[in-house]
Amino acid sequence: MKLQKSLREDSLTHNIEKIENLALTEYPHFALANSEENWQRSLNFANDIRKDFDCMVIVGIGGSCLGGKTLCHYFSPYNTKVDFWDSADLDFLEARWSLLKSPEKTHFIVVSKSGSTLETFAGRDFVLAKLEALGLDFSKQMSVITEEKPSKLFDWHKANDLKFLAHPLDIGGRFSALTVVGLTPVAFLLGDKFMDEFKKADAWQVTRDLDEACEEFMASWQRGEWQSIFWPYEEKLRYVGPWIQQLWAESLGKKKDLNGKNAPRVSSPVSLHGSKDQHSVLQQIAEAYPDKLVCFFNDKSIQKEDKDLVEIMKSQTPISLNGIVNQLKLDFDHIWDLFLSFEYFIIQLGRLLNIDPFDQPGVEASKVLFKKRISELEGVLK
Repeated sequence: MKLQKSLREDSLTHNIEKIENLALTEYPHFALANSEENWQRSLNFANDIRKDFDCMVIVGIGGSCLGGKTLCHYFSPYNTKVDFWDSADLDFLEARWSLLKSPEKTHFIVVSKSGSTLETFAGRDFVLAKLEALGLDFSKQMSVITEEKPSKLFDWHKANDLKFLAHPLDIGGRFSALTVVGLTPVAFLLGDKFMDEFKKADAWQVTRDLDEACEEFMASWQRGEWQSIFWPYEEKLRYVGPWIQQLWAESLGKKKDLNGKNAPRVSSPVSLHGSKDQHSVLQQIAEAYPDKLVCFFNDKSIQKEDKDLVEIMKSQTPISLNGIVNQLKLDFDHIWDLFLSFEYFIIQLGRLLNIDPFDQPGVEASKVLFKKRISELEGVLK
């Protein structure tokens, strides 16, 4: 990834000391991205499903869906081959089910790292009821990705002899895009072309630009820029912002640092997309209080012979904001470059802030309270 900067003159004095590269060997995320075995395992599982099924649905939420959803939309926007059911809302589930061309030719993968995610079980139970109503055998049409240890989901897979892929124990859901979680739906979508993508990911390397981008994020907080806006334009990149938003918020938004002291304040991530958000947010960015850092993206693998309106707006919006708001432009060679670079950013920033970028104590606490409330309601309803 290459970095270009457009900073206001009054911002140039704000910076931090140069930082050192991460030791990538300490983090399994990067090892799996460069593991041909990891990619081949995903492809083998997808090919096994493809023997009997034409379509695939991923049932999950958060990191269990978002990485694969972002990647599949990148390679084939709005394709009808792979879908992601990332909501427990019955209206959503009924609407997605109604769009299935052939339920009997659709395979459903239930994904949850912990094996106990309530929303995922709501989706699973919905699918089970639908398949039963059609007289279809769920043990043939459903499989599971979860940690290989006792849990409600793992035990269900064992009891019913379902196809199974192990979720890496040492990688959290939001970092799982380049594990079997995110790669399996991509492999199902791309087929024989899938391993060509491995070569691109395997060639990824840390550059000085990555650490310089981290320095700029840190400097933006020194300047009081408490909103980091991520703004891709191309349709292929529609879900990049939401993926970054989860990765950033859950990894960096911490109450305590590793020493038990109050953690440093970090910016809130804001996901925008395309020219539609010029008509909703640009006014505030241009004229309201300058507490924002805007990150634009350029995918160098997308080549267009003639510039369309989106391309023109993509190039003109940053120019119109020059001298008004601080900007970073991130040029990436391919989607794997973007994914690996942002995982690098987050881990590096976590190290610099002396926080754990891999835990999510706030989320876990809310889960405990939610499950307690559900139990109380069940008691009342009985």
